[in-house]
Amino acid sequence: MYQDEEIIEITGTITRITFANSENGFTVAEVDSKSLDFVAVGVMPPIKTGDSARFQGTWVEHKDYGLQLKVSQVELLLPATEASIEAYLAAGAISGIGPVLAKRLVRHFGKNTLRIMSNEPGRLAEVKGISTTKANEISKSFIAGRSWQELALLLTPLGIGASRIQSIHRHLGADAVQIVKDNPYYLAEAIDGIGFDTADKLAKKLGFSDEHPSRLLAGTLHILGNMLNKGDTWMPKPNLIKGIANLLDLNEEIVSSSVQKIDFYEDKIIEFLTPNQTGICLQSNWIMAEHTVKKVWSILSRSSVLFNHWLDEDIARGEIAAASASLNLGLAPEQTEAIKMACSNSFSILTGGPGTGKTTIVKVLVTLLREQNARILLAAPTGRAARRLTEATGEAAQTIHKILKMQPIDEAFGTISFTEQEELEGDYLIIDESSMLDAALFYRLISAIPANMSVLLIGDSDQLPSVGAGQVLRDLLSQARIPRTTLVKIFRQEEKNLIIVNAHRIRKGQPLVLDQTLDSPFLLVLQDNEQNIANAVTRLVAEILPSHYGITSGSEVQVLAAMRRGAAGVDSLNKSLQIIKHGGPDFTAIHRINSFAVGDKVIQTRNNYELNYRSIADDSQGQGIMNGELGIVTEIDLADKTMCVLFEDERLTKIEGDSFEDIELAYAITIHKSQGSEYQNVILAIPHSSPAFLTRNLLYTGVTRASRRLFLVCSRYTLKMMIENEIALNRRTLLSGLLPEPHLFHEV
Repeated sequence: MYQDEEIIEITGTITRITFANSENGFTVAEVDSKSLDFVAVGVMPPIKTGDSARFQGTWVEHKDYGLQLKVSQVELLLPATEASIEAYLAAGAISGIGPVLAKRLVRHFGKNTLRIMSNEPGRLAEVKGISTTKANEISKSFIAGRSWQELALLLTPLGIGASRIQSIHRHLGADAVQIVKDNPYYLAEAIDGIGFDTADKLAKKLGFSDEHPSRLLAGTLHILGNMLNKGDTWMPKPNLIKGIANLLDLNEEIVSSSVQKIDFYEDKIIEFLTPNQTGICLQSNWIMAEHTVKKVWSILSRSSVLFNHWLDEDIARGEIAAASASLNLGLAPEQTEAIKMACSNSFSILTGGPGTGKTTIVKVLVTLLREQNARILLAAPTGRAARRLTEATGEAAQTIHKILKMQPIDEAFGTISFTEQEELEGDYLIIDESSMLDAALFYRLISAIPANMSVLLIGDSDQLPSVGAGQVLRDLLSQARIPRTTLVKIFRQEEKNLIIVNAHRIRKGQPLVLDQTLDSPFLLVLQDNEQNIANAVTRLVAEILPSHYGITSGSEVQVLAAMRRGAAGVDSLNKSLQIIKHGGPDFTAIHRINSFAVGDKVIQTRNNYELNYRSIADDSQGQGIMNGELGIVTEIDLADKTMCVLFEDERLTKIEGDSFEDIELAYAITIHKSQGSEYQNVILAIPHSSPAFLTRNLLYTGVTRASRRLFLVCSRYTLKMMIENEIALNRRTLLSGLLPEPHLFHEV
């Protein structure tokens, strides 16, 4: 291939768009210039036939298509002659102007037409058919269009797609270009999907120095954002300085000197003292933690009013016994005490593993509350957990997001701003699967608790902490002041269920009890390496489960994996399981970040509060698909590059553009993503890895996701290591430091 490295500049009119990728901006266009006709290829802003542009690039000789201009920069030009201006306007470049009005405008203003549109919009009313209102609308449309084009010219070479640029322009408005040029790092802070690396490349292109204050602050926010993604809500100051220095390739002394300046944090970051060191956190996290602590202690300080008559011990025991008898349930003494605790306190916690009777307690508690004519609210972090709570109690349960009516008004780095929280209405709130509560969601929840509402949190503290930052349940349980009941006894009907028996043995660090007959509910499939683990999983799904158990690869089985990468990781397993689902590698699919076909099981990987859906049940409309929700692809449109997904609770939504970035195949999902869920049949794949990751509570969480059958696929050594590995995934949390009285953490 011939290639001339000399950069040339050439101006021409686009005569044809041969190819354009709206995702990454790669375009092939035929161009007519005065000197020659040529083909331009490369990343370009959105262009159309008839546009005039100035191209910079180098000539290359393509082996199949001949001489082409490999574009490095494109600048769209406004037409300069009266004829070209009229043609430009007549083509619909500006909303509200068609061929007739274009002719009138150019006849009246000539070559100055576009300048007057931009700078003197009131004069447009001089033309017949244009009112003062319409003149302003035309001007706004023209300015907005130019602003969008300039923004596209600035961002497209960085690989930012047209739909993302559109959302940036929507967020920043007509001044978008100036805002970005003044501080390109604002993109990483304010725009979801734009990372620090992209903003940093743009800043260097715009001439920002390595030690620019905006770069240092953006690096700080990036490190703190990654901290939140790992689950912590604060970090030691020395760790932060080291992280910034590594990220920005700067000397630690330079970074340390910068962060000492009084105005460096710009009211976005808090510095505070712990008993041992200086800590750093986002201001938003500090505010949430402080408010949460105050509200928890406030609720604890008041008495529960629903069961005042239970001051008499005999009355309490009599009513509990009558309620359990009405449900044909027998209660153990510890269950009776747990119900008394939940009824007598304004804030309390019920915790315990599977088979310890938490569901029985909730059933009796709800019956007692009904007898008091209490208004009961039941909620859980996920739709699946809420449905199980409804089935157990006969009382309608919802997701926490739904009862809080959470509607975002802004999304910024590390945090989401919502409309002002309304108080909940009711007398008693029960939250199930509370181990999934992260710091931000619990803050929203606790903020909505009105005076005189009692709260019971139910969860299993031995499970993994929440996917989001924080470990709310563990932090609350660490405070002796908070009433709680911890259930440990496995009830008789569950004593022979090997899934439950082994879950409790894992929790205690004891070896498994096994029955390796094919009809056992807990089968250990020993494999000595990662590839063999992957092969065993696919064989189970494709052959053994359908033939021996009548279990298909659809909704009846869920594969859980400890890893994302590797042969036995989620990514690789999903590709193999997708092929099994569709009977081979040849199937019609949309090829995006993943390939998706009709019938595929998928999962939402980020809270998207703006994603519209339609309820199949009643045809109502709504917004919001949450992280971890599962769905099935029901339709694909290859021409429009869109697909329809039916999510839990029969909510149908269209996935298009950037929304594809938040969708993954879900034949296999991580153990972390399975929290709060229960599946009849689970295949649990755990290849060997670091002891820091393969912990006892990871194994415990994976095992307790199965209700009927569990197939644990791993090596004997890995299993032994995990059972013995007591390393807890404890996190650095502001809540744990602010909950004790006096508070351990103090703002500087």
